[in-house]
Amino acid sequence: MKIDQFILTVLIITPLVASLTYFNHDKIKAVLDPPKADILSLIEIGDTCGVGHDFFEVVDLETGLRVPVRNKKARIKTREGNRLQLQVSEKFEAVKIDIPPVDAEANLALSLDCQSDERLKKMLGSFKENF
Repeated sequence: MKIDQFILTVLIITPLVASLTYFNHDKIKAVLDPPKADILSLIEIGDTCGVGHDFFEVVDLETGLRVPVRNKKARIKTREGNRLQLQVSEKFEAVKIDIPPVDAEANLALSLDCQSDERLKKMLGSFKENF
């Protein structure tokens, strides 16, 4: 008798839950995974190890959008949480630096760690000599 009630309950509840979930999918998704807001991220560029700020760009790694650095600042339209990275300008495609990306926020500060990375120091030293 109890097993019959259990099976009957499952047979009634399962389609009910499935249909409620199906018809309210958008509302459930908005609660579990809220949409990212569009933002204008203002980025202040700090130490660049003596290399001119105009040689750098800020790149949105999710969209591929590249914005040049001017007067130690960059502004990029992005979405909250997208990863942004300071990179050497595309004009100098032979030069690559590996700086960890950061999550986009309305106000950010990016800079190079000139003291601890010996490889970066050597690369930027040769970059300064050539340009």
